[in-house]
Parts: sequence; structure tokens; C-alpha cells
Amino acid sequence: RQLADSLSDLTATPPSAPSTEAQALAHYHAALAHQASGRVGAAVRHFRAALALQADFPAALCSLARAQSSICDWSSREATLVSVRASLVRQLDEGACPALQPFDAFAVPLELPLVLRLAQAHAAAAEAVAASLRPLLPPGGLCHPPRDAAAGSGAAGATRLRVGYVSADFGDHPLTHLTRGLFALHDRSRLEVFCYSLRQSDRSAPRAAVESAAEHFVDVCSSDSAAIAARIAADGIHVCVDLNGFTSGAMTELFALRPSPLQVGMLGFPGSSGGAFLDYLATDAVASPPQLEHLYSEALLRLPPSYLVTDHAQTLLHCGILPPAAVSAAWLRGGGGGGAGGGDEGGGGGGDSEGGEGWGLREILRRRYGLPPLGVVFCCFSQLYKVDPATFAAWLSILRRVPGSVLWLLRFPLEGEANLLAAAAAAGLPPERFRFSAVAPKAAYVARASLADLFLDTPLCNGHTTAADALWAGVPLLTCPGDAMCSRVAASLCTAVGCGPQMIADGGIGDYVERAVRLGTRRVELLALRRKLWARRLSAPLFDTRLWTRTWEHALRAVWLRHCAGEPPASMDVRLGELEAAELRRENAADALVRRARALQAGAVLPAGLQPPAGLQPPRADTRVAAGCCAAPNDGVT
Repeated sequence: RQLADSLSDLTATPPSAPSTEAQALAHYHAALAHQASGRVGAAVRHFRAALALQADFPAALCSLARAQSSICDWSSREATLVSVRASLVRQLDEGACPALQPFDAFAVPLELPLVLRLAQAHAAAAEAVAASLRPLLPPGGLCHPPRDAAAGSGAAGATRLRVGYVSADFGDHPLTHLTRGLFALHDRSRLEVFCYSLRQSDRSAPRAAVESAAEHFVDVCSSDSAAIAARIAADGIHVCVDLNGFTSGAMTELFALRPSPLQVGMLGFPGSSGGAFLDYLATDAVASPPQLEHLYSEALLRLPPSYLVTDHAQTLLHCGILPPAAVSAAWLRGGGGGGAGGGDEGGGGGGDSEGGEGWGLREILRRRYGLPPLGVVFCCFSQLYKVDPATFAAWLSILRRVPGSVLWLLRFPLEGEANLLAAAAAAGLPPERFRFSAVAPKAAYVARASLADLFLDTPLCNGHTTAADALWAGVPLLTCPGDAMCSRVAASLCTAVGCGPQMIADGGIGDYVERAVRLGTRRVELLALRRKLWARRLSAPLFDTRLWTRTWEHALRAVWLRHCAGEPPASMDVRLGELEAAELRRENAADALVRRARALQAGAVLPAGLQPPAGLQPPRADTRVAAGCCAAPNDGVT
């Protein structure tokens, strides 16, 4: 309806011609409607039309930058980004809330102090909204629970620590894919957990899982921020956790109302809120090293070894991931040069309609998906807004130096494919060196990802859930960390899985390229890294949800005790006590035996010649469509 109304405004013939400002606004709203409908190219055209009519239109300018980034339209990128930065600085200097959204800044190369100023401006806007809502609060304001140091101690008769999680993403969303095991594994003898949903149910299985796992699941999607704050306060929440930050559907003003005595940012937004209303930010020593602590408004809760909780070991154990044993000797030899053409290329012959001589299940599946059976398959399944020209240039350099290799990317959004292929062609690389995937359900996507050889991370803004998915699928990952938290998440994950030195290119983009070329041309070394990752997969802290949950509970208890002592929030390195750690090791050892038995029973470890599991069956209608990516577009953890 919004699109129709906006286009009607543009084509109507009123008694008097509309003002230039009105025409620009009509183009802007038409662009937003096109963007919401997935027609990003059309949105770009309308944003440009709006700016042509009204050059000083910060909202249209920032929206144009975001839309262009999302489809890798780099035709005017440098000029647009210069204008975005100038507009941002001017608005900040004038004391206005900038049109640039903090989440969109992840894809803009800004200096980090300026990024913090941007967050602080949006936090101040949330504080202003909260001030206008205070008259709607109950008489006397919001009451907080008393400073009871025994809360959450587990002692006889002690009050449980009440923890509230607030999110608009309880559903089929990467955040819920990561956290649903957390809610199930919380220690109910010490914690009483509340989940407050800001968005109505999507009736998905992940949503149902959280509703079932949480002790209290409260749907507040029809309530305003003041009413939600009053409900949280009435529930006596000790620590309230913001799972959104500056992402879609968030109610930042809710936290500015201060419904609980302690408030923590976690997962959804990999950066600082800039506001005094969040006391702590859950992070780790790799994602947020101590020397960069001045770039955060919150005290830092550094969790070991990674702040990213996962649920892969519970929900994706039996999805049909191919183990390193599925890598054939034919691939290891290089198959006479591999072949970037996929399908029938890659050597072998032998007259076998299912594959060439020495081919195994992995090569057969690759052929069915249009991947080169014996070539090196680089991949990246992050959303395309994370791909900038410098990253793509690095990828092209890698492809040129690794004969027969291909790059497997995400077709998300669809219009990005043509732009990237055009950029590659302009640099001298044909479309045969690329594969683009369609979307697929989570389990199928993770299983299919195991057909790849090396995941190339995006340095400007890393893969988050997608990087964890790749590691769980047994695919080695290469990342090049920057200084921003969003550019260091993959390094955190690689460290947590025990492969940091092999997977983190800490020498810059040149080091990143050289490492990728080395692994792509030394297949024995690449396979050894894959085997190392696979060997650590079921025991690594990254995928140990119970360990993460106990550590997180320890952190919540620590910040509560500090509050009870009257001490202000302070950064801390969270560590489990020796007795707790020993108990967890015993529990996890027993769990590991059960998981291994179940994995063998489910056929996750595939002997040669077995038919592919259901999650890996390719769509026969289009053999050029390779693995997809789960979830719809989102602006949270991806």
C-alpha cells in the first residue's frame, strides 16, 4: 500500500505542481517501499532521484549507501561514502540525531571514535523518547528489587536471580538459532529466566523451542515501551539483557527507562550502545581487546573464549555434514587440474555416469550442485552488504593464483549476483569462476556447506552466525581482523575452536590473500587443517553450550554481587571456579559419548559409497543452484 500511494503521488497531476521537496519525499518513500519488497535496484533509482531533487537529504543519502552496499553496486561508492561521512559529522556537530543508523555503520569505513559518537547520539535520542514516556509509568516510577547478595547463590531459601531477555528476534532468526539451547540449559535452581518478545510469533520451530525452554515466555508485542518497562519491573528482574541493540524491531527507549537495576547488551549488536542505560556489554578478549576498551560506553564482560553462544551441538548434530574422510585421494591429487567449470569438469572419466575414477560421495554431490568435483571451492555465505571492493579484489587475486578454483557466494539479495559478476568480468575473471546459492533451511544449508574447502571471511564486517555454521560444518575459515568488534568476531570464533593461529590473518589483507593462496595450492595442508577442525568440533568451547551457559551465569552473578556491594560497573574477565569447571568436564565427557553414539547411529560419519543424507539432496530442477543460506534478511547477528 505504501508503494502504491508513493507512486501515485509521483504520477498524479495536482492542480498545482508539487514542490521539489515534496517530490523528493515521494521518491524517498517509494524507494523504501521497493526496498521492503526486495526490489533493491528500483530503490536505488528512487533514492538517487530524491537526492537529485534535494541534495541535502541525509536520510535518502544514508539509505542509498545501505541499498547500494546490499547489492554490491559500487558505481558511486566512494563519492557516496564521502558524502555520508560529511553529513554524519555535520549532524553530530549540530547536536542532531544522525540519519546514519549505527548498524549500517558496520559497512562504512569510519574511524572508531566517530562510530562511538554516532552510537552516543542515537542513545541520546532514545533517552529523549524515554523522558517523554515517563509520565505513562506507574505512580512513583519503576521499583527495583532489593540488593540481595544471596540471590542466585543456590543456598537454601535464597531468592533466585531473575534474568530477563528482551528481543524482537525470538523466531526463525540467527539470534534464536544461537540462543535456544541457552534458555534450555539455564540452572533453574539459581536463576529464574524470563523472555520478553517484542515481535509476534512467526509460528516457527525455533520460536516454539524458546517458548518451551524459557521458564517464563512473555509476549509483549502489543504493548508500548512504558508498559513493557512496567511489566519487567513488576516481575522483579535483577538483570535485564538486551538481545537487540540497534537492530530491527528494537525498543532502545525501553532500556533507557531503566526497568531493572542492571542491564547488559548481548549478541544482537556487535558494538557499543553509546548509552548509560546499558551497564555491561557481553564480549571477549579477542572481539574487544583491552587496548580498545575506550571505544565502549559499557563496562566489558569478557567471556572465555568467545562471547558468541551457539546451539549447533544440540540442533545440528545429525544434519548430514560430510567429514574429512569424505575427501577423496583424487581431490587431494588435484584431479589433473580440477576445473572451474563444475559439472563434467574436474578429471576422472572412467565412464561412470555418477562420477570419475576415484570419486567419492563428496565429488558426486559437488557435480550435482554444479561445483567442480576436484577443484578448490572457496566460499562465503555472509550477506552481500559485507562485501566491499577491497575484499572482492582480494578474492579475485586469490582466484587468479589458485588454478581451477571457484568462489561460492550467497545469492542474497538476488540483484547482487549480476553486479559482482560484472565487477569480476571487468577485472578479467569469467562467470565460470563463481557459484551463487539460493536460500535453504538451516540444516540443509549447514550440511551443504561441508562441500566447500575454505570459507573466506569478510574483513570489514565478519560473519557471525554464518562463520559459526561454517566451522560446525567442518570448513576451515580464514579471517582478517580489524579494530571494530564487528570485524573481530570471526577471530574470536576461530580462537574458541582451537584453530586461531592457522585461521587468523593478523598481518592485514596481504597476509589474508597469501594464506588463502597457500591453502588453496597446498591441498595436503588444507586437509590437515580440516581434520584438526573436525577433531575439535565436538569438544571445543565454541560449541559447548553448557559450558558457555555456566560461564554466563557466573558472569551474571558476579555483576549482581558487585551491584549489591554498591560498586559501579567495571570491566572484568569472567572465569569459572575450579570446582565448577571440573563438574562441567565430567558432564561434558558423558555428553560427548552420547553425542558420538548418536552421530554414528544417524550416519553423520559416512562410510564410502553411502547415499547422501536427506539434507544434502540437491534440487534436480537446477543443478547450478548450490547450497543456500537459512533465514530471511535480517540486521542482527549473521
